[in-house]
Amino acid sequence: MKFFPPPVEIAEDEGFAPQKDLFQRAPFGDGLTNLVTVAEDPLVIMLDSAWGTGKTTFIKMWAGQLRNAGFPVIYFDAFENDHVDNGFLAITAEVLRFSQSKKNTNATAHKKFLRSAARAGGVLLRTGARIGVKAATLGAIDATDLDALKSVADDIAKEASTKADEYIEVVLRLQSQEKEALTALRAALVDLAKSLSSQTGEGSTPKPLIFIIDELDRCRPSFALELLERIKHIFSIKNVHFVLAAHLDQLENSVRFNYGEGLDARTYLEKFYNIIAHFPDSSRSVRDKVSNKYISYLVDKMSLQPGDLTILNKVAEARSLSFRTIERVVTCISLARQFTPKNHLWLQPIVSGLCVMKMLDTSLFNRARAGTLTIDDVRTALSLDNWADGSKENDWMMEWWIYCVAENEADYPKFDWKGCRQSLAQYSIRDRRDLVRIMASYLDRFRLPTQ
Repeated sequence: MKFFPPPVEIAEDEGFAPQKDLFQRAPFGDGLTNLVTVAEDPLVIMLDSAWGTGKTTFIKMWAGQLRNAGFPVIYFDAFENDHVDNGFLAITAEVLRFSQSKKNTNATAHKKFLRSAARAGGVLLRTGARIGVKAATLGAIDATDLDALKSVADDIAKEASTKADEYIEVVLRLQSQEKEALTALRAALVDLAKSLSSQTGEGSTPKPLIFIIDELDRCRPSFALELLERIKHIFSIKNVHFVLAAHLDQLENSVRFNYGEGLDARTYLEKFYNIIAHFPDSSRSVRDKVSNKYISYLVDKMSLQPGDLTILNKVAEARSLSFRTIERVVTCISLARQFTPKNHLWLQPIVSGLCVMKMLDTSLFNRARAGTLTIDDVRTALSLDNWADGSKENDWMMEWWIYCVAENEADYPKFDWKGCRQSLAQYSIRDRRDLVRIMASYLDRFRLPTQ
């Protein structure tokens, strides 16, 4: 049994398959394709969207569309590669790997880029080194040693001056070498991009190389920022466009982590990209339809009971939950099933609602654990006031919540209290208000990450 939703599988050249393009974002992809096709200057496009909105699925579909149109496309998962210490090496290695995958290793352009990358990488590593100044370690001294100390101090001063001059000389020489090496590297990358594009047979005009970097906002702050800096200062060349999929708010946190809270993080980041692209807003009806479709997909892929996710369907519509949030609630429900002892009570509307609270409203879940949850709390957590009216399903789910948490039975004179008690007679539960607390205990046996 699967406890975590599997990612939507997108083949490299699949494009926007209708059954997988749940958000109907193919037209947005067409717009990006038009943009990178006609742009004469190198672009860095920031695809800004919050976690859980389907960025990865979209850009993989878009990458397939681009490949079908003859574009050379590199897809780079930054989060999977942030164990690499050097951003320059991470990017150049990905370019070379892509070239190798195209059987391009014997081409002149590939060999030229490899040589240029090796030279530039070596110079960059040496530029980052620092030359130490020789120091002496002195033991305890007394007044009779002052003359000797003065002599030693003069020697250190002369040595330091000499080393400082040598240091400046080395730095200047390395900076000159760095400029030459990076100029050669950029020229080699231009040739390599043309070589890769010409293999597509899509006419005489080579299409630009599209370098997609995903999950940038999930990387170590230092690695994410180094990638941005390398793209800006080294790889921003004609016929190479970068598309960065990230949530700008998270990248701003990375900037503040690295450089301090006082820095204007948004202004700092603006120098690294040309355009911010946003997913188009969908109508409420489209979002609700997509949520239902995705939840049905999860039921099938994770071998769940359809009834387990009925309440999640309603909450997803009422609260416009992201894909990522829906996935986390589904995982919570799946795990709760496994941690519920055999033959123990499982009221689907209650457990599903508790999973929503555990993932979205911790304070309300804590009240459920303590047995102090109220009907108003339930209405807030599940956004009951935003549910569609007139559904028997809605009434059935709400009846169980009323039975479990209503303080006074007299407040609901038409409610079938006797019928509910009889249906639960086999569980020997004396106080109906213990039901929520008991089922919340199933969820106390595990914890999920917040993201």
